[in-house]
Amino acid sequence: MRQGLRARQTTRAELGERERGDFLATQIRHRVSRAVADLGGLALYGAGFVMSRVGMSLVF
Repeated sequence: MRQGLRARQTTRAELGERERGDFLATQIRHRVSRAVADLGGLALYGAGFVMSRVGMSLVF
């Protein structure tokens, strides 16, 4: 496993400019999708919190 990781790093260092750009684009895409997923989870959490508060105010 560790050897494969090292090999991947050396090949990444030897990549050309265009391929390095593609790699950067995929990294940015991954970060953006992760941020969107985090925001979605936060929105769901907020909606659940609001619904629980509304439910409590209706009950009490």
